Amino acid sequence: MGGLLRQAEQRGVELSELLTEVLNRDIEIKEGLRQVLQSPQVHNGRGNPDCIAERNTRYSGCMTPSVQVSVEEYLSAVYEPDCEYVDGELIDRNVGESEHSALQFVLIELLGKQRRAAGVHIFPELRVQVAARRFRVPDITVTTSRIKGRILREPPLLCIEILSPEDRASRLLVKINDYFSFGVRYVWVIDPEEKTAWSYTSDGKRESATVLTTDSPRLTINITEIFAALEEDIEP
Repeated sequence: MGGLLRQAEQRGVELSELLTEVLNRDIEIKEGLRQVLQSPQVHNGRGNPDCIAERNTRYSGCMTPSVQVSVEEYLSAVYEPDCEYVDGELIDRNVGESEHSALQFVLIELLGKQRRAAGVHIFPELRVQVAARRFRVPDITVTTSRIKGRILREPPLLCIEILSPEDRASRLLVKINDYFSFGVRYVWVIDPEEKTAWSYTSDGKRESATVLTTDSPRLTINITEIFAALEEDIEP
């Protein structure tokens, strides 16, 4: 009986030591994971410079405007809603209102009906790199060819901006100039509150429009049709 007791005690010591070792190893693993997750850049191993991190950091809205952010940090983060990036500064986009959201859907639906015939591709809220340290996010982007990667780095045919009450004219004009400097051919600006629209072209023309159009390829959107469809979802 004494021998059995001694064996049991010895086995108990061995089990205790084993549990201690397992717990220590678990702490080491957790510490290693914590360090990896806190690392500013975790390369995904695919050799794609666009994909800086396999696990993107998520932010609710943009940081304080005074905080300077590198291009790499901007590309590796996910902002909800997405922000624009201008020379190290994160720029908020005014989105989320019911009219803005509904109008965006209506435009995509109407353009989608012309997509195959015109040979275009339609992207809502796509990051467009308009300069080395400038990334814009149009409400809708229309291209004439498929894009490569997560970011558009070639001039699209058309960028569409839907105004919100908080949008400032000065900031909008800077954005439009960025588009044309990059090589965008058409910019449409639509105001759901005033039920008006403007068409800007790369040759400097700006006009209030009842029908928004592009050439080569031809796209046509009737403003009356847009706002009639909008009233089906939003009460006046």
